[in-house]
Amino acid sequence: MLIKCACYAHAIEVVKEDHGVELCMWTVGHDPECRTLRDRIRWAWHELIGKKGWTDECILDADGAEKLARILLQYSDELKGTK
Repeated sequence: MLIKCACYAHAIEVVKEDHGVELCMWTVGHDPECRTLRDRIRWAWHELIGKKGWTDECILDADGAEKLARILLQYSDELKGTK
């Protein structure tokens, strides 16, 4: 499950594992129509040299926060049922 940041530059990936939930924060870039050619080339170079596209913050609007809470509660219930 991928939940996009309110600014569309970041996202939180929520993955249910066997014994827990993994949360990863990613830089996904702004809307392609808003990025300059220079920004797209810089991003491509960043990926080509092996740097990861992760970040340390993500701003969720009310819908995003609700979606994150809902999926975390669902995964929590599923994990409790398997223990």
